[in-house]
Amino acid sequence: LDLKANQSTTYTKTEVDTEITNRSFGFKNHIINGGFDVWQRGDIFSNISIQYTADRWYNQTNGTSDIVKYFDNGKPFIGVTYKSGSYLNLYQLIERGINNLGGKTVTFSLYMRATVDFNCTLRLINRETSSAFSNTSHAVTTEWQRFNVTTVVPSTTSTSDQTLELTIGEFQQIGVGQTLFVKEVQLEEGSVATPFEQRPIGLELSLCQRYFRQVAYKWFGTAENLYIYGSSVPFGVEMRVSPTVVYSSAYGDQNGFNTPSIILTTSKSCVVVATATASGSNKQFGAIFNASAEL
Repeated sequence: LDLKANQSTTYTKTEVDTEITNRSFGFKNHIINGGFDVWQRGDIFSNISIQYTADRWYNQTNGTSDIVKYFDNGKPFIGVTYKSGSYLNLYQLIERGINNLGGKTVTFSLYMRATVDFNCTLRLINRETSSAFSNTSHAVTTEWQRFNVTTVVPSTTSTSDQTLELTIGEFQQIGVGQTLFVKEVQLEEGSVATPFEQRPIGLELSLCQRYFRQVAYKWFGTAENLYIYGSSVPFGVEMRVSPTVVYSSAYGDQNGFNTPSIILTTSKSCVVVATATASGSNKQFGAIFNASAEL
């Protein structure tokens, strides 16, 4: 149905209800940050090997690569430059992807271009069994092209979480110093690649923060030497599990305290504390922590 306003055509309630039921409103894309809008860890990564870069996107190589955030008409995309190693992949793990999509037809789509022509591999993998149920090669050129792969996700009767891995791989074939660019990655139910779903940036950020977030904390006041000060810091978005929290950097001025630390974490909050090294007023400390609950 064409449900645009100001149309003279009329529809029955049954026709409208059926159309609404069959349409996807807001969450057809099972990829989080497929538009590369969210980069909480930074947007330039040099000489890296195995780590997260853009939120939810993992760089994997036994050599080194560079990753940079670029823009095309105001919209972000990712660039991955191969530098060394026998393999280079960019992948995302989809929580309960096999459980939720098992037995269904899905379509994986994305745009790619490169600084030179080469063949890139697209894979869909059951992470728990390490078996690829879709493995296709695609000829990438120096012009943007949309690539589509349609397949059926294997069924599962497992009650445990079955993670789906989506991999853009074999970058090493591109050649040293060359770059692959990727944008608008989508995994959706059905046999047709529909237009990329651009969710609001605040919503996309909250989806990312289930797996990773930065925590900034600041304390200011009167302190007594050797006393411990701090408080609980809520995450806002509940994380997937109780995260691993690592000190990243100082936050603001530091006066009269040692380096802050985390003494307790749950999926909803953490407790930041520091020990005073001097007594007096106008004492302060602050820190930025990285909290990770990635798959």
